[in-house]
Amino acid sequence: MVFLGSWVNSLLPALNWMLVAVVAVVLSTPLLLRGVVISTIWAFIFFLIEAVGLIFLSIAVLFLAGGHISVPFTNLGGTAGLGGLALAFPIAISGFVGWENSGALAEESKNPRRDIPITVFASIIIVGLIYVLSSYAAAVGFAGIPSKDPMGNLSIDPAPYLTLAQHYIPWFAVIMGIVGVTSSVGCYIAAANSQTRITFNSAREGLLPSFFARVTRGTKPVPYASVLLYAGLTLALIIIPGIWLIPTSVFAYEATIGTVPIVLVYLLANLALPLYFWKNARGEFNWFKHVIVPIIGVGVLALPIWGFFAPGQQPPYNYFGWILLGLIAISVAWAVYVLVTRPQSAATLGTMIADE
Repeated sequence: MVFLGSWVNSLLPALNWMLVAVVAVVLSTPLLLRGVVISTIWAFIFFLIEAVGLIFLSIAVLFLAGGHISVPFTNLGGTAGLGGLALAFPIAISGFVGWENSGALAEESKNPRRDIPITVFASIIIVGLIYVLSSYAAAVGFAGIPSKDPMGNLSIDPAPYLTLAQHYIPWFAVIMGIVGVTSSVGCYIAAANSQTRITFNSAREGLLPSFFARVTRGTKPVPYASVLLYAGLTLALIIIPGIWLIPTSVFAYEATIGTVPIVLVYLLANLALPLYFWKNARGEFNWFKHVIVPIIGVGVLALPIWGFFAPGQQPPYNYFGWILLGLIAISVAWAVYVLVTRPQSAATLGTMIADE
């Protein structure tokens, strides 16, 4: 939603970015309270608008700026080496966060054991292809814009695809403006649908206060307390930093510091996978899928975590590693408290699907 604010601010500078982002949250949240079906449908519609818009713009830019097709990916030339990749990896990972959203909706799916694996793999492939295509087109397109430092401009542009549309196909700029709005709102709805169910489940299983397990009445209950919590935290992450920071800085800081803890969870999941199958489903245990693939995953995911502590980072990025360690310390302390006071919670941890 912070990205939405910076995007609209680039399109219409007269508008207050923070007000736009807050209004978007306020207008979207009632949709979440209507239930997972209608909100997911709207999130998917918004995604389709974004996907079609990005693909069309990317293909057009690659044709119109074809003379720069071999442009390096950084303004330093080449790929900036392992250190540059580590520093950029958290932002890259943030572009993929969300592929696991469907898992949290298992209880509200008709056939989760079939549909969710399909959804997970399909989303990774589709988003991955769009991500590579649009990122490459952005690098090529900015290299074709007359400037002293085109790649430097790409790194600081709050709305690079809007800039590309305005330069190469001006008539498409209005449509890209709409794409920026719909993609941000769709992302918020999709993330809220998933994360509110995780909060609800955690409260139901005793990991969080039971208040957040409250649901609406009716045949299709909605975890309204968790929805309102998510909306409230989102508003806080817009307003509090936005008081003294510009939207592009807020977006870059929150995207980076919010992604690496998620990457840590992914890494821990890779470590837990072989142990889980060996203990609970030994008959299905496969050395390649449940040992080799997780080892590769751990190696890849260790890179952005190391990047959080890599030397030579500019403030405030050089403090983010310490913030991550603080979050881990708080999480460990809370986990110990739960295990001591409510040991039964560990036995049912993560039970998203009732026994068949």
